[in-house]
Parts: sequence; C-alpha cells; structure tokens
Amino acid sequence: MQTDEKRNAIRHLTFMLLFIAVVYVPFFIVLTLKYDVASVAISRIGWRFDGFRYLVSFMILTVPFMLYQVFFFIRIYGKRNKLLAFLAITGSSLIVIGGFTPYYEDTLEAVQFFHCVAAGAGAVFSFIAVTYMVAQYCASGGRQARKAAVPYGVYFIAASAAFFALQSAALFQVGLSLCSFIVMYLLNSSLVRNNIPQERKTDVVLAVS
Repeated sequence: MQTDEKRNAIRHLTFMLLFIAVVYVPFFIVLTLKYDVASVAISRIGWRFDGFRYLVSFMILTVPFMLYQVFFFIRIYGKRNKLLAFLAITGSSLIVIGGFTPYYEDTLEAVQFFHCVAAGAGAVFSFIAVTYMVAQYCASGGRQARKAAVPYGVYFIAASAAFFALQSAALFQVGLSLCSFIVMYLLNSSLVRNNIPQERKTDVVLAVS
C-alpha cells in the first residue's frame, strides 16, 4: 500500500473509531436507559412505544455505517467481492424494509409477518456478511491473520448464545450491531496496519517465481 493511500485509509479508520465511540455507544446507552431493551425489539419500540425517532436513529446510524465499513474492507482487501457486497446490500435493504413496515397492535397479521420475516432475514444476511469478512481475512491474510480466528470465533459463539437468550430484543439487535462494528473496525485496521493485500500479492509472486 502506497504512503498516500495508507494515510487516507488511516483517516477513514479514525472516523470509524470516533463514530463508534462518540455516536453509536452513546445511542446504545440512551436507548438502554429509556426502554426495557432486554425484552422489547427495536421495531416495537418504534411502532408501539412512542419511540419512532429511536427506530429512525437506529436505521440512520446502523445501515449506512455498516455498508461503509464493508465497502472499505472490499477496497482495502484488494479484489472484487461481489458476494460480500450482495450480502451487505441485501441485508441492509431488508433491515430497512422490515423496520419501516408498520407494526402496530391492530396491523394485519400478514403485514406483521412480513415485517418479522424481512427484518429477521436482513439481520441474518448482515451477520453472514460479517462472518464472511472474518473468514476471508483469516484465510488470506497470512499467519498473523489466521491467529485472529480464535478471538473472532469467540465473538460469533457469544453472538449466537445472545440470540438464543434475547432473541429479537433491542439489546441483542443494537448490541450485536455495535459488536459487529467493532469487529469490522478491527478487521479493517488490521488490513491497513499489516499491509495484508500487498503481502498476499508478494506471496503470489514468490509462488510463481
């Protein structure tokens, strides 16, 4: 990675870190203090508990930032990745569609069902996208990257356990988003710091020669 390119990448990483620490964490704390997030989903907070502004804030803060981190990873990783882009875009779109589908008590059951399916599928696609990022990093990033498989594996085990414990509760939804942002930030910063794309190209050249 050239010096100017790396300097620009570091600026993006600084923005990511500040966004997580200064914007998303306070949003998570405020939401936790105001609502019973361990038992109520973010969509129910928005549609049934007079918290629509929090639902909108969740969408604005979560979806664009996730796509930003994913496409930064694709650019730094150094190769086209249509599958990862598809997973991220599809997941984000379904989350938005599901989240903004009305979910009142008197809403038609078919509409409520569509809301749950779309939002749930969006969360699954997004989680698979993060998983795929980790798998790519660990598989193609050299020895140091493969060592990172253990802590990231712990994250996915903990996320799975949290899902079975909290299911669709806002604590799980927003907390998983926050943890996923941290994971994606660590992946991106590792790519930039270790210059992994350049190392991979060097390995290929050496193997050919």
